[in-house]
Amino acid sequence: MTLIQRWKQISLPNKLLIQTGALVAFGTLFYAGAAAVQVCLMRQAARDSAAQVERLSKATDDAIKTAVDTSGQSLDKSLAQSKASFDAVVAEERAALDASAKQSKAALDASVDSARVDQRAWMDLIIFAPQFFQADRPFSTNAQVKNLGKTPARSIMAGWDFTGIPRGRLPSFDDGTLHLVNFGMLPPQGPGILPVEITPGHPDDILGEPRFNAIRSGDLTVFYWGRINYDDMFGYHHWLQFCYIYNVPHTHFDLCGMHNAIDDENR
Repeated sequence: MTLIQRWKQISLPNKLLIQTGALVAFGTLFYAGAAAVQVCLMRQAARDSAAQVERLSKATDDAIKTAVDTSGQSLDKSLAQSKASFDAVVAEERAALDASAKQSKAALDASVDSARVDQRAWMDLIIFAPQFFQADRPFSTNAQVKNLGKTPARSIMAGWDFTGIPRGRLPSFDDGTLHLVNFGMLPPQGPGILPVEITPGHPDDILGEPRFNAIRSGDLTVFYWGRINYDDMFGYHHWLQFCYIYNVPHTHFDLCGMHNAIDDENR
């Protein structure tokens, strides 16, 4: 008997039962397959989600690292700029302070130097006219050395020479030929006396006819010249050069046009 003949012999309820069972089995298989597909899809979705999460995590880490690096670089740059600005301000302030200190020191030094110039010793010399200009009289006088300053002069050494020079010639102005007088110290306005003598140490020697005639005629020119060396109370050395020429018609001494000078120590 064939399968079709058997099917025809089965009662209708059984046929319905068989058909229902077949449908149920098919539905079960369909849902099982659908469930399997869904599980696969869920697993794939889970893997994709995990991969996406990993990518997002990596991207987040990279973003954070980039942000940190950028922030660090910006901070370093900002700190460098701030340090450069601070250093520039400090340098400007230091330069201003140095300039101010130099100006203050220069002003103080100038004030101190000015005070020293005002207070230091200043030596001067004045020569008096001889009492006589005669052949039978001594041709001698004195010169006054005087401290015109406000403090004492120390270590004063004065040298002088009183001589007649032939017409058209000048003294040698050689300090080694001077007659020396040691005054030691002179207080402010303190005077000292230098001799003016034809023969040093012999103020009473007469002029004599030959020298008198030579001086009066201009064949001899009479010079009184020399140098004064001294120290002030601040420890600085000074000097004064002097030169006088005898004015025969007026019988007194005039300053020479040379060898009258002082040192340039302005302290």
